[in-house]
Amino acid sequence: MADIPVVNIGLEVFKALYEQHPPSIFGIRQREGHEIILLEDSTIDSTPMNLNLFKNDEYFEAMLRAQQEMTALFLEQDAPEEEIPEAVIQEMQAFLSEAFDSSLVSMLPVQKNVHSGVYVIPLSREFLEESVMAEMTPFMNLLDYGLQFMNFSGYFNPGSFQNLIMDQENQIASFNASVSLGNVEIDGRKTDAILNNIGFIVTGHERAIFVNLIYLSVDNIAVYESLQDFLESLRFTG
Repeated sequence: MADIPVVNIGLEVFKALYEQHPPSIFGIRQREGHEIILLEDSTIDSTPMNLNLFKNDEYFEAMLRAQQEMTALFLEQDAPEEEIPEAVIQEMQAFLSEAFDSSLVSMLPVQKNVHSGVYVIPLSREFLEESVMAEMTPFMNLLDYGLQFMNFSGYFNPGSFQNLIMDQENQIASFNASVSLGNVEIDGRKTDAILNNIGFIVTGHERAIFVNLIYLSVDNIAVYESLQDFLESLRFTG
């Protein structure tokens, strides 16, 4: 989902908080990858790549109100009670909407090289607790910090979560972040596909470990129930 330009713009701010110290990624993958090209008329979970939220009246008005309130907060003033004139709103909306459509020319198409395989990302307690995001949420535990990192760093987006199951007592979470791809080019051929992304995170005293299965196919892979059976018997120390 983070490859959709309008989503990626909002995510870039958070990704920058983690880019200085990217984690190590280990895994076993297929030698040959697949070139996936996301076109202007492609979709990810039915969301179009060329989605322009500035064209949505409710979104744009809510955005303006939020900016007004934030500005007033910074200036230690009360938010203005008078509404912005409708003509001004329409002019601003038209300008930003056209500007975003123009920017899509440089953002699209998006090209990815995907290797099906199993990937492991170890995250130390020190790494997770020293992030700026952890300073903003000091009440969370290591499992929460691990999921927070994976969300905001762009490794997967919460908008794609299905069947997210968290066991705080045993410090384990499992997830299905698979997405359907519509009207994309894969290895030079236009088609639909599913990028299966399932796995789990398990935490110990000093680290959290993510295990992801990435598999490109035309159908959902039937391994999620097996993963749940495996998690029920999993115990992790360290």
